[in-house]
Amino acid sequence: MNKPGWIGVIVWGAFFAGFGLSYMGVGGSDIAPQNVVFLIVGGMVTCLTGVIGLAGAMGWAPGLPTEAESCS
Repeated sequence: MNKPGWIGVIVWGAFFAGFGLSYMGVGGSDIAPQNVVFLIVGGMVTCLTGVIGLAGAMGWAPGLPTEAESCS
């Protein structure tokens, strides 16, 4: 994946974490507390994956195209 792809993963994770954080402390919401925790933790893990990928440490992951393959 290229840099904009990993930045998109980070933004997507921040979106989910922010969505979960927006429901924290809302008294009359219909969303269950475990779903709020899932959104926050899942968003943070997604952001961490994007940061690791942006740093170049995800090049070993099988199935991800390399830069030479994706330029064709």
